[in-house]
Parts: sequence; structure tokens; C-alpha cells
Amino acid sequence: MRKILLYISLLLFVLTNGVWATTYSGSVSGDGGGLLGTNEWDSENVILSWDVTSGSGSWEYRYTFTVPSKGISHLIIEVSDFFTAANILEGTTDEFETGEEPKLHTTANGNPGIPESTYGIKWEPGEEDPLSYSWTLVSNIGPMWGDFYAKSGGGQEDPVIAYNEEFSNTMRPAFDPAEPDPSGWVLVPDSTPIPEPTTVLLISSGLIGLAGLGRKKFLKNKR
Repeated sequence: MRKILLYISLLLFVLTNGVWATTYSGSVSGDGGGLLGTNEWDSENVILSWDVTSGSGSWEYRYTFTVPSKGISHLIIEVSDFFTAANILEGTTDEFETGEEPKLHTTANGNPGIPESTYGIKWEPGEEDPLSYSWTLVSNIGPMWGDFYAKSGGGQEDPVIAYNEEFSNTMRPAFDPAEPDPSGWVLVPDSTPIPEPTTVLLISSGLIGLAGLGRKKFLKNKR
């Protein structure tokens, strides 16, 4: 019984003090590195990188997209179909489509060459078509492997775009922290919220209480 209490106390300490916080980093790039680009963006110098960090009650998704020429007009990060505006927390870069729910993005709403309609969040850089753009999404939603799309400024004909090479592949691998990054995918938010610290505290306290009750019954029967 003492061991059980010790394990529960250790779990409580780890979950409520953020000791479990971990960063998952990865990238995709052009010219065979998991990212497909057209025209000026068909280059190994077109790179999307990310750092996804877990913390107490939230996940922070930090992305950087860099191109050699033809600046960035907008970018889309896929999210789960169950993801809503309520899952976007403070600290998110505010150049996304403010006030709108994540929505379905298609060729008809300014995304020429997108391989398939995708549900996601769109960011538009504040400055005029930069060659490098970094943005952050803070959410209570953990990660999955998903899709990315970006477009340069200009018209719909012969567009300059880039997207991950596994885009529209429904046979996506499950996210496994113990496994290396699968090629052609991007780490994006899924649909399962992580528990708030207060919830973890209540659950852990309840477990400790049950363990204590079990110990009392054990001692009573022993008499």
C-alpha cells in the first residue's frame, strides 16, 4: 500500500509541476525532403520547421517557413475536424483569420493547386510577402501528423505554392514520441484535449483518497 501511495504522489508531482514537458522538433524541405514546391519554390531552400512543446494544460506549436524568393502570401496548418476556435489559446500569433472558426480550405477560396480540400487555420503574414515567417499556435490539443499548404503572392494561374508530399494521404501514421518523424508529414493539432492541471490534481487526489480508504479497510480486517 505504501508503494501505491508513493507512485500516485510521484505521478501527481510530475503532472502538476510540468516535469513532463517535452519538445518535439522536425522539418520538411524541398528537393526530396518531404516538401513539394512549384516554380521558384521548387528548391531545397524551401523549408518548414517546427517545435511542438507540451506543458501544463497546453501545447505550443511553433513553426517557421522560409523560401529563397517570391515572398509568402498565406499559410494553412491542418487541424482535426473537431478543432474549434475554443481550442485556440492565448499566445497564438494573431495574424490568423481572427474571429473565424477553423474552416475548410479549397481551391475556390484562394488556394490554387492545393491537392485536396483541408480543414485548417490560415495565417497571413503582417508584412508584405516576407521570405521567412514564424508563427505560433497555442492549444489544449495534442499533436497528430497532418498537412501544410503555403502560397506566394500573385494570381491563380501557374501559382507558386508548397505543401507536404503526403498531403491528402488518409493513411497517416499515428503520432508516437518514441518513433522518428515520418517523411512528408507535419506535426499539427489533433482532437484530444490534454487535462488541465486542476483536473489532474482532482483525479490524483481522488486516487490517493481511495488508496487511503483501502489501507484503512486492510488494517481493520487485519485486527
